[in-house]
Amino acid sequence: KHYGKTLEMMILKAFKVEDEIERFWAIVQMARLMKAFYISWNKDNVEDSTILENIETIARTKLGDAFYERVKSENLLEMKDKGRNQIVQGNKIIVVKPEKK
Repeated sequence: KHYGKTLEMMILKAFKVEDEIERFWAIVQMARLMKAFYISWNKDNVEDSTILENIETIARTKLGDAFYERVKSENLLEMKDKGRNQIVQGNKIIVVKPEKK
């Protein structure tokens, strides 16, 4: 997949962040953005592992099993469509009831 040169440069820059925690969250943010782009362009959902593999391809480095496991266990790439009260989780769309005020 091609996400554009700007995003590719941002991913490469994220991998250069010295602080481990900041680097982790920078990469997660790039992954969220890529997932949003993918869904927008393809009108289709995408597996989180596919997005992470695309990041690895762009960065030419591996994220590691611990990174994959944390993203999966904490649903870090979960996307909520606020306008429709939907959460995209893996390859499922879950409708969430709005909170009553």
